[in-house]
Amino acid sequence: MVALNLLSLSPLGLLILSASAVSGAPTPQENPSLTARAVPSPTKYFAFGDSFAAGIGAGSEFGTVHLDGCHRYDRGYPSALQAFINGHPIADENLWACTGAKADQVKAQAEHLDETVDLATISVGGNNVGFGAIINDCVYRFKGWGSGNCQATLDSSRSSIDNDLGPAVQGALQAFMDRPHHADLRIFVTGYAQFFNHGSNEDPDQCDGVSWNYWQNSPENGNGDKMTKDLRIKLNGLVVDVNNKIDEVVRSFNDAKIQFVDYDEKFDTHRFCEDRFTEPQRPSQQRLDLYMHQYYTPDGQFQDGGEYFDVSYSDEAKDLAEGMLEFANSHSDAKVATPFDEHPVDISVFPGRIPSGIMKVFHPTQKGHEQIGLAVWNAYTHESAIQPGGLQPLPEGFPIGDSGTRVSGNFPRSFVLEDSNQPVRDILYRMRDQACQGLCETVSGIPGDLLSHTRQGEDGCEFVTRISQGKQLSLSASHAGQNCWDATERMIEERMTDNGDPIYTESWVNGGDNEFYKVSISDFNNANIESSPSHHLGHLHVACGRFEEVFSDRYEVYISNWDDGDWGKSILNGVNGCHLSPTGWKYEDAPSDGVSPYTFTDSTNAQKWGKWSMVISNGGCAESKIEEALGLRAGGLDCPFGEWFELDLFK
Repeated sequence: MVALNLLSLSPLGLLILSASAVSGAPTPQENPSLTARAVPSPTKYFAFGDSFAAGIGAGSEFGTVHLDGCHRYDRGYPSALQAFINGHPIADENLWACTGAKADQVKAQAEHLDETVDLATISVGGNNVGFGAIINDCVYRFKGWGSGNCQATLDSSRSSIDNDLGPAVQGALQAFMDRPHHADLRIFVTGYAQFFNHGSNEDPDQCDGVSWNYWQNSPENGNGDKMTKDLRIKLNGLVVDVNNKIDEVVRSFNDAKIQFVDYDEKFDTHRFCEDRFTEPQRPSQQRLDLYMHQYYTPDGQFQDGGEYFDVSYSDEAKDLAEGMLEFANSHSDAKVATPFDEHPVDISVFPGRIPSGIMKVFHPTQKGHEQIGLAVWNAYTHESAIQPGGLQPLPEGFPIGDSGTRVSGNFPRSFVLEDSNQPVRDILYRMRDQACQGLCETVSGIPGDLLSHTRQGEDGCEFVTRISQGKQLSLSASHAGQNCWDATERMIEERMTDNGDPIYTESWVNGGDNEFYKVSISDFNNANIESSPSHHLGHLHVACGRFEEVFSDRYEVYISNWDDGDWGKSILNGVNGCHLSPTGWKYEDAPSDGVSPYTFTDSTNAQKWGKWSMVISNGGCAESKIEEALGLRAGGLDCPFGEWFELDLFK
């Protein structure tokens, strides 16, 4: 789909949770009557579709594949899904999706499906209903007065959904169904995500009075529609209707090998216009929770605002580039509106090219793609999951027990895994996805030296992941199968996490037939996991100080057991968003430059040392940006004048 073609210490003292064991918790027992079968992983996965599958803006562009104009990226959901299969991103030769592809073009991709492929995903339909025109005419109005009337564009899209989308998607999918294929082929057709939080009657509607118009309003360029609740509901409604139409087509095949995956709810609280954020965001701002790209918003360590999209392969991109150029040339006094003036488009690249920073708007970020990949993987494993013999389903509304001990407000928001920073919720889901299949070995993204797995009974498993020097996450299931899926999901969502942050230290569900499922956060006590420090362990120590210089302040930060994989650039990118950019940036192994090593209060030395200078009185911006980069909750870090403020997270 081309819409112009996702650690905390917060107010930190030294408080940290102490997880208490629950007395009387039952011990999982073996069930000799269990019948289990292994779930084979797919042997060959191909991804087809439009820009949502091509992953525009998520990661970096694959090698030379841009030469065909498809702009495929290496951190889209196909890579996330492939990582669940074998721990690696998708190979570029297996990714056939193409940015800008309409249903007929997706249909043509079917020729690449052969008998060796046993898993395929397809994203199709968004470009057939004019989403690119909607984002221009109703949101950004990049083409100024050349932009269409929003309501007329919505009406046109509605007509396409009602009359044309079904047959178009039907024809595309039929081409895949008619191909000679692997006996175990599974096809998952992915939908799209609603863009906005449209609020409720009780919620503040901070987007209602805001225009997302790229150009400053004037009689000549036309005023952009305000992002009112009514408009947000209409835009979201179109996405829902597109999903429903695609689902209807998929169901019409009445064939178990093809299934629709609706991942929309996974984007809840991660959309535009969430209550606690000011919209539209500045290009320099990073809403780390956002699952959709705004104008030029960076995605993690990848910032592709400087890359360009060759418009010769896309009529939609060509029309947009020509429209922006025509308006700019006709109105030399036209000004770019705030906040987009922070990173205005370089008009000189038009009409042959257009920045990727524009083309990726309203497409999923890398974190969004990870959620899509997880949804497809859950659908695949759920369909294939082990079904234990003789187990009765858990009753509707089954009770959940918990320790009653709440996780400290100082507990980390995220931890560094092999593939990216991950919140507690995602780590639990990764362990759950293996345990509920009866798989008791590796877990995607979790280093083997930080993971313990112990078989429980016939096909159950207990996973333990060490997340810090002193803490561990555990997920235990006495049995694989549907009861495991149901019990662990409710525990994770209702007892253990809230918007990714942990709640209780332990939660459990008891079933019949000696069933027992448990999720916990506890003190590290697993003899099967080594105790040596690792850069994967998240934040252990942070110290910050500020020192007066001539017309500026020098900030220094010492850190142990944290690594963004890019020599602190995530900190630099953050403080660059303050009013005046930092100077004299350094980020090195500590000690350096003959300076004595910084020693924390537990007598350990810091591992990394960063320093830079900023103008006086920046209003705490630097501290807040450091918090964001390190994953700390707002208000937890202080950088006092002439002294050090230290956070000892897991002591």
